[in-house]
Amino acid sequence: MNVTAAQPELPQTGLAWFTLALSTCALILLCVWALLNQDKLFNGDGFGFGHSDRQSLIEPNSSATKNAIADSSEQDKLKAAKQIAEQEAAKEAAVQKLAAEKLAAAEAAQAKADALAAENLAAEQALAAEREATAAQELAAEKLAAEQVEAQKLAAEQAQAEKLALEQAAAEKLAAEQVEAAKLAAERAEAEKLAAERVEFERIEAEKLAVEKLAAERAEADRVAAETLAAEREAAVIAQQAAAEEAERQKLAADEAEAERLAARELLEARLLAEKQQAEQLSALPRRTIPAAGELDVLTGPAPQNESAFAKSRREELAQLPGLSAQLQFKSNDIEPTDSSRQPLDRIFELLFLYAETTVVVQVASNEYEIDDNNQLISRERALTLVNYLIDRGLDEDRFRIRSLGKQQLPFDSHRVTVVATVIE
Repeated sequence: MNVTAAQPELPQTGLAWFTLALSTCALILLCVWALLNQDKLFNGDGFGFGHSDRQSLIEPNSSATKNAIADSSEQDKLKAAKQIAEQEAAKEAAVQKLAAEKLAAAEAAQAKADALAAENLAAEQALAAEREATAAQELAAEKLAAEQVEAQKLAAEQAQAEKLALEQAAAEKLAAEQVEAAKLAAERAEAEKLAAERVEFERIEAEKLAVEKLAAERAEADRVAAETLAAEREAAVIAQQAAAEEAERQKLAADEAEAERLAARELLEARLLAEKQQAEQLSALPRRTIPAAGELDVLTGPAPQNESAFAKSRREELAQLPGLSAQLQFKSNDIEPTDSSRQPLDRIFELLFLYAETTVVVQVASNEYEIDDNNQLISRERALTLVNYLIDRGLDEDRFRIRSLGKQQLPFDSHRVTVVATVIE
């Protein structure tokens, strides 16, 4: 039986090579074993016939042969020998057939191994093809990724270029805006400078006009005073005729005023006495007194010895005049007091009217003009305004003295009024 082994293609992977090497080693080992045990194979021990089987096949024939030889003739012996030879030949043919079948089985195993190797080779080739396809796909994907990266890079470069262009445009726009802003600032500074110069010029002109107005008003007042004096001189004869009557009327009015003042003093002394008694009663109690801030300097000042209750009350009330006068305010660049000054001015009048035995100094300091002479002039007019108001209310003109001051270290656009009353001893 001739069996030709198939010639497979050379394996392409490690697994195929391993399978082929394994099958080849098995075939070589089988051949080596057959060579080493050929005596057993041909004696019937190697192909499934054991010693007992062989004896079972041979012994019956051997006994029959011996009997035939013993009982037959020489021809029969030859015939028996021929039969024995034929039996031996049949046995040898059976042994060879069995060896051929085992060899065919080995070749079938080899063919099966070769088929398995071929299948493995085909699988390896398919795997290699798949890997090549995968590699091609990966290469295509890498190429696509590279193209995408390149596209992204180009897009990023384009975006960067656009960004740089926008930044440059923004910088140019900002520079233009800064130039325009600097130009506007310069124009605004120039306009503010011109406005300041104009305001300063208008202020100087206003001061000049105010000085001229005050001078004109003073000239008008002098003219009116001169005309009034002339009229008074002309009416002197009439005044002399009515002098007696007027003197009598003034004497009666003075007596009435004196009586009213004495009554007011008695009333004040009675009130002070009652307050003193109440204070003495309250002083017996454990009580702590906190003086007012505005009266602290007056109350804590040294009192004259043997001072009466009336003198003490007069001193304490007249000490309120500086605080009240500090509340007097005038309109800016004007000689008329503000509406808020009416109440403290009326309180000053009440104190001066109550204590007629005092002389009064009205002092005004102003810092509203660059020229200090103008400040002194408006201070004098303001002091005259206050004195005229108090005289018109009924106080004696001879009691007043005025003092006009300039800047006196005052803040600009401010003024200060001080009224002080001194008792005539």
